[in-house]
Amino acid sequence: MGIAAIINGEYLPTHAWFCGFIDIFFVGGTYLSTWYVALMSLERSLLIIHNIHLATWLWISIMIFELVMFLIFNIISISLNQISLADLAVYCMTTPDFHIGYITNTTYFVMMCLCLLAVLYSYLGIAAIQRKRAWKDIRDLNMSKDEALKQANKVIGKVFFLLFIYMACNFTEILNTVYELITGETRSSVADFASTVMLTINPVANCIILIQLHDPIKVSLLKTYPTLSKILGNKNAESVQT
Repeated sequence: MGIAAIINGEYLPTHAWFCGFIDIFFVGGTYLSTWYVALMSLERSLLIIHNIHLATWLWISIMIFELVMFLIFNIISISLNQISLADLAVYCMTTPDFHIGYITNTTYFVMMCLCLLAVLYSYLGIAAIQRKRAWKDIRDLNMSKDEALKQANKVIGKVFFLLFIYMACNFTEILNTVYELITGETRSSVADFASTVMLTINPVANCIILIQLHDPIKVSLLKTYPTLSKILGNKNAESVQT
């Protein structure tokens, strides 16, 4: 963007085609990754908490539905020229001052709330079931109380860490969206900066969550990059070797 400004004195975000590109790929990638992580969290929690295994095609269908829904709203916004440059001047998206923008932002808000509820239910439920299983092992298998609770607390600690990452990356955006929907005004530059920084971290955070939720992915990663085993600990290295 800076080079373009030096060459012809114009910033790329001022061009409609670039605004549309950023809206679809930057904004879309951020929101969709958040929705998909919540979906994966729900899939794991149903399996761990309730021993419910839903067909893979069902989860893929939901993911496709979310993608199509996002594309429909934003392609309509782009075709009607109802997207604008954010106050930070680093990205474009549809805003509540447009009719379709209000509908789109309301949809984003509903999806973010549903994702937040799904993640809270998933992680808190997994933490509760781990604690319950620890006490069951102590009672039925005569396991050492200290050892059983220590193992359970390790899992619970990891679960709460993942929950903290998800909340930290997404809660600011939820607050900003609520403000925009209630007031009908765009968020301030400071609020947008805070939200953008956290959402920019989201892809990395989502990768961490994905690796922690799915052991096959973690094992494959450690086999591909053995150096990570030293960083993550000897137990992970041993699990890869076995």
